[in-house]
Amino acid sequence: MDARVKTWPLALLGARRLRVISVTHAQTTLDPDAPDAGAGFQPQLTHLPISLEEVTASPEERGGIWFRFFNSCNLRCSYCDEPTLPAHPVNAELALATLAQLRRQGFDHITLSGGEPTLLRQLPRFVEQLRAAGFSWISVATNGHALRDPAFVQALVDTGVKELYMSVHGADADAATGTTGKQGYWEALETALANVQATAGARVHLGLNHVITTLSVGKLATLAQLACRYGARSLQLSLMEQYVPDHPSTVLMPRLADFSGELPQVRDRLQEAGIAFSLEGIPPCHLLGLEMHYLDFRRSRTSHARVVYQSDGDTDVVQLTRGASRDMEKVFSPRCDTCLYRSHCCGVHHSYMSTHGADDLIPVGHAQIAMRQEQRS
Repeated sequence: MDARVKTWPLALLGARRLRVISVTHAQTTLDPDAPDAGAGFQPQLTHLPISLEEVTASPEERGGIWFRFFNSCNLRCSYCDEPTLPAHPVNAELALATLAQLRRQGFDHITLSGGEPTLLRQLPRFVEQLRAAGFSWISVATNGHALRDPAFVQALVDTGVKELYMSVHGADADAATGTTGKQGYWEALETALANVQATAGARVHLGLNHVITTLSVGKLATLAQLACRYGARSLQLSLMEQYVPDHPSTVLMPRLADFSGELPQVRDRLQEAGIAFSLEGIPPCHLLGLEMHYLDFRRSRTSHARVVYQSDGDTDVVQLTRGASRDMEKVFSPRCDTCLYRSHCCGVHHSYMSTHGADDLIPVGHAQIAMRQEQRS
């Protein structure tokens, strides 16, 4: 028997098994000048057999669980690889027992995700059971399409959801249609945001997330306006990544220099409104003056444990990532070694390097920091 397979009572497990694995992601330096530098790059993964009892969160970490019901989604975003994956739902009975044990071992926060978790119409009932297990912070990561129904929003709030983390696909109506392939997506999104604002109000943390593509360039200020209009508490901007080699969507991956000049304006607008701002996947050499918003930088200075719970068909899988940074599939150029931010930077995703190379990665030195301090004073 595989040493990573955890044996469970037959009545609980049914025909399914629980596999618990620990995965560490090794930072990798990719030489952009080497032949075929980006071709076939694979992250280096180390699988270590562990028991469920070893998956613990320290009191300082509080811990976070990312729970994926399945990979299905009701959108077909052009840069997403999820719709190509089989829709394996998890075993709900086994999941609840496992999550309750993880709660007893220190994990207090859980995010319900997919694919699209609201495709499970019994989602409020599942939230209620998680609350009964003792989770104090339950978040739902959603595209918001189901939140057009005020009754569904009310049910999620009443059963204990503390955060709705909504993805905004596109920076305006035209870009949204081009990204999702769904006519009327932007109007549906605004209806959902209005429902959350009217139904949940201050009881729920509304966070918005946007993946920056070439369709976003020149329009990022629109996202700040959207967050302000609907009372969002936070906005996160993430640089597009692509996990499928040679995926046609890489044509949508913008250069860092194409949009980084817009970010200060977004920051200023959000600060005026008291809305938190964070940036992910954008290296600090393009964030001079915005370093405090670099989510990867903040993560690099704090220990964390993250559990991803999902199904691969035959087994339900608990995957643990523990360490100083979330650098999955991130790479560096050799020139990054001279950057003052190197020890806290998580690099760029390998798909960016494969698409655009390393020309945009400019090491930050004392001169640039001194110049910025002069400008600030």
